Amino acid sequence: MAGVEDALSAISRLRQCNDLSQLPVGKRIVMIGGGNTAIDIACQCKRLGAEEIIIAYRRGSQWMSATPHKQAFARDNCVRILSWVQPSSLLTEDGRVTGINLEKTTLDVNDNL
Repeated sequence: MAGVEDALSAISRLRQCNDLSQLPVGKRIVMIGGGNTAIDIACQCKRLGAEEIIIAYRRGSQWMSATPHKQAFARDNCVRILSWVQPSSLLTEDGRVTGINLEKTTLDVNDNL
């Protein structure tokens, strides 16, 4: 769907771009997941002009696969990290994503951490 892209594709586009000023970047971005790749592309998007970037992660920050150093790097780059949330639905208009609904999560005692 227009307005949705996986982080690896975004990084690939970034690396292949000769003129970063021509690279389209959304104004408000929500990155789903808590890995180093999510943080890397979130920080790059902020540097390329995104106004607001949120990383949404389904558990607490201590369970993120991104290192504490990377998490601090994200915060230093004005990337907001929301813990204990997951996507519940996408809002769309004319086939393009316009928003996302997030729902709270909890730790299930049956989770294999």
